[in-house]
Order: sequence, then C-alpha cells, then structure tokens
Amino acid sequence: MLQLEDLGESLLNFQDSQDLDRWLGFED
Repeated sequence: MLQLEDLGESLLNFQDSQDLDRWLGFED
C-alpha cells in the first residue's frame, strides 16, 4: 500500500500531465 506522501506526489504528477482521469479510468 502506498504511503500518503507517495500517493500525493503521484496525484500531483498525474495532474501536471493531465493523466489523472485516464489513470482513474475516466474519459470525458
């Protein structure tokens, strides 16, 4: 299980690359 800090950095990286929705499996 990821630590909160690692998860936070991952989310920030996904948001920066705009891949967060893709990672979550959502497509607009």
